[in-house]
Amino acid sequence: MARAAGVAEGTIFSVFPDKASVLHEAIKHSIDPVPTCEELRSVDQDGPFKTQLAELGKILLERTDRMIALFHVLRSLPHDGAVGHEDARDSVKKSNEMILATLTSMFEKHPEATILDPDRMAIAFCGLVFASGHPAFGLGQILTVEEIAAIVSGTAASADVEN
Repeated sequence: MARAAGVAEGTIFSVFPDKASVLHEAIKHSIDPVPTCEELRSVDQDGPFKTQLAELGKILLERTDRMIALFHVLRSLPHDGAVGHEDARDSVKKSNEMILATLTSMFEKHPEATILDPDRMAIAFCGLVFASGHPAFGLGQILTVEEIAAIVSGTAASADVEN
């Protein structure tokens, strides 16, 4: 971690008392939904809905990739009880709830373009992105964010999505 941060190992331990504290803070930072929600809200709301969905999907897919990488790292570490699974699970749940609320508010702006209530569309959209990005679900053939956008928006997959 020190190497990745470009600092000496002693610098890290002058701020954190032990490795468990460093890991706990790294987990909190990685799970924090605020940067993702800000990025989601920054997507241009004036363009075509399908284009918006593709951009939202890219943001969520990048977060999914980061979270999967984090969980792989956590699984490889010895569990000494310092970083509690229940705390992490609750933090992920709260983080996901905030992201879903952000997406719901975005779907509320497009009632004519959705077939479900906005909160249900947000869940469906996140589910498709997660399933597409999770290595256990891909089965070697994953949906692109453009295909997910086409499914959610009910438009032809071959229709262009502006980049």
